[in-house]
Amino acid sequence: MILSRTPARRPLIRPVETPRLHGAFAVAIVLGTLIASGSASLLQGQAPGMHERQVEVVGAGSLSSNPTGPPQLAEASTSLALMGSRPNSNQGSLAPPAREGAAMAYDAKDGYVLLFGGSGPSGVGGFLNDTWKFDHGAWTQIHTAVAPSARAGAAIAYDVADGYVLLFGGTQPVSTNDTWEYSGGVWTELHPAVAPPEVSRLSMAYDPETKSAILVLRIHGSSGTTWSFAAGTWTELSANVGTSLADAMTTTYDPAAKSVLFFYSQESFSGSSHMPVLSTFTFEFNGTAWVNVTPTTGSPPWVEFANLAYDSHDGYPLLYLGGEATAWKFASGAWTQISSPILPAGRQDASLAYDPQNDSVILFGGDSGCGPQANVLLRDTWAYSGGVWTMLSNDGTPPAASSPYLADDLTDGYVVLFGGCTDSGELNDTWEFRAGAWTQIHPTVSPPILQGASMAFDPKTGYVVLFGGITTNGGYSNQTWKFSAGEWTNITGPGAPTARFGGSLAYDDATGSLILFGGDRQASDIDEGYLNDTWDFAAGKWTNVTITNSPAESLYAGMAFDVHDDYLILFGAHGNETWKYASGSWTELTPAHAPPVPGPISYDAKLGAIVLFSSSSDEASTWSFSGGQWTELSPSKSPGARESPNLVYDSSDGYILLFGGYGSKGVLGDTWSFAKTTWKAID
Repeated sequence: MILSRTPARRPLIRPVETPRLHGAFAVAIVLGTLIASGSASLLQGQAPGMHERQVEVVGAGSLSSNPTGPPQLAEASTSLALMGSRPNSNQGSLAPPAREGAAMAYDAKDGYVLLFGGSGPSGVGGFLNDTWKFDHGAWTQIHTAVAPSARAGAAIAYDVADGYVLLFGGTQPVSTNDTWEYSGGVWTELHPAVAPPEVSRLSMAYDPETKSAILVLRIHGSSGTTWSFAAGTWTELSANVGTSLADAMTTTYDPAAKSVLFFYSQESFSGSSHMPVLSTFTFEFNGTAWVNVTPTTGSPPWVEFANLAYDSHDGYPLLYLGGEATAWKFASGAWTQISSPILPAGRQDASLAYDPQNDSVILFGGDSGCGPQANVLLRDTWAYSGGVWTMLSNDGTPPAASSPYLADDLTDGYVVLFGGCTDSGELNDTWEFRAGAWTQIHPTVSPPILQGASMAFDPKTGYVVLFGGITTNGGYSNQTWKFSAGEWTNITGPGAPTARFGGSLAYDDATGSLILFGGDRQASDIDEGYLNDTWDFAAGKWTNVTITNSPAESLYAGMAFDVHDDYLILFGAHGNETWKYASGSWTELTPAHAPPVPGPISYDAKLGAIVLFSSSSDEASTWSFSGGQWTELSPSKSPGARESPNLVYDSSDGYILLFGGYGSKGVLGDTWSFAKTTWKAID
């Protein structure tokens, strides 16, 4: 069987409550418009703010032209722009080091996306002051004689009227209020007579209607103040908005409305209640005042992390909710969620910007809590155009991943890989493995990004089944999906098992059905949520077949049907117990020996036995099971020690296939075959 073993991890963000729309607070960052040869070319930029857990300031993020990140959570890296008519799937080999909280804007004068600073392990004290450009599909570092000091969450925008990129403030780790211009590869500090105060949350964008850069600051404990910048001078405006703290804050210029669009989320408390009220708001800046245009219904949910950019190619402002990994568009005063078969992984502090030379919205980097590591800084690049996200750093093989989902699709004649936890976060991509080679599949619809789901092939129905998992907003899923002929279909029906992650799923040839055991449901104040129930899936329907004598509650136990012994084997319940399931009953077995730790297992038709790869961060061994006994095998070489790999028997190629995991050097993307007790790396 094919069970994905991911370390248990609770949601990246808090569960979203239904927003109650009221009140207002604003911080604006605007997408500028460049008028040239009678046509408008949108210049976008942004600089997300830093999340409180990493920087003293929560968001100081400011977006520039093509905004993104909210100040607090700010999307960190920076977006990039690809030159040419459409994204090139091969990103330049050199890319900025992983980071969050970088400032980014499209530099219209120099013709490339500009990225500055941020927070990452390669910086002094965790802060960076390097400068990069993304031009013609490749990143190039720009070495300047002078540069702003290292910082994260600076406000940035392309100033069309003055003809340069404008950068203000940031955190290093205390907030600063210096002003800089960038043009022609040179940074120059400006010294205006008056400057906005140092704050941790700020957002900026160019407003072509007022021909000035608009900066919004959130002063702690008071409303947001608005400043404009033109011809080297800062001016405070009487256009304050909001009354309290904001979480996600992001803005962009919307040419259709001829105004700056501002989206933010807010967490507040009412009266003596200890439960927060989670709300989102939408405002427009008309040049003199902020106007509340929040729809009465249908607004995006509360999130800590969001990015906004005007998608000139598709003609609407695009909102990416990093924590939920969902995208929304704003048109005719209403928000609409966009359905895309592939989505970037959930993340915080990433960067988003529209690249006019590439006609795509670009997403870059950020921070994703994924896999054995709690926080992973990212450096991946995505492009959005025509309602579709495309990962631009794909080299023709699946991204290195821990906890990928694998199943042997006997009907379609290949092994299916879905999702996994990568250096780019959790994904929902689909791949096939056939004749020793990987090929990406592009279904019309895909399951959401999931952590800890269960997947197996059902020979009776002739399709792959995927069940459960945790979504990017922390919700537990009880959805059932099928994969057949290259397409995913949601087949969730009434009577589905309790929503869970980490369950064991395998086909039971004796009953002619899939069997699901255990996992972890949403925890309560009473218990930890671990399960030991048993479910049967046949003809598209789930049936609870739990009996009193069952294995202990388990999470990520390996399970596979032992064809030789004609029963289902479960290994890993309550440590390293071995159980069999036959004729609707569970029976504990007592083999003389057992693998030291659980791992992915599958029946090897050529070997005539169950094969288990027992592996952890510091040990790895290969075992077979037959006749009620475990036997350690001694292959001459083996995949290295790792957590959370997966394997399945590849019936088309006639061997066990193993992929991925998390090793001492990070996430792994190696592929191995196991045949006749021999492991072999597949290039």
